[in-house]
Amino acid sequence: MYGELYVQKYPRLKTKVVDGSSLAVAAVLNSIPKAATQVLHRGNISKVASAVVLNLCQRGIQVAVPSEDDYKKLKKSFGIRSDRNNLILSKSYSIKVRYTHNHGTGDLFL
Repeated sequence: MYGELYVQKYPRLKTKVVDGSSLAVAAVLNSIPKAATQVLHRGNISKVASAVVLNLCQRGIQVAVPSEDDYKKLKKSFGIRSDRNNLILSKSYSIKVRYTHNHGTGDLFL
């Protein structure tokens, strides 16, 4: 179960064991530039997508969601956290996210 047997066998191991979902979330989060302040999320709300959106909101990044149903699901999953204010419902697809990176300026859509 998610590496539990390995951790029990080697209790002094200093390595963190992660499952595929955690690894996917980490990969997505590390690909987003540090200077990003807004991200548009388009796509299905899955376990991985929910974790990415929650983490971005916790970092203070505004996440826009175009679907009202997805917005409600995500808002509900956040509970009473204060960072849920960083989740916004976008009624149009005209949101353009600008960021400045070492190699210039670009758009970021997630």
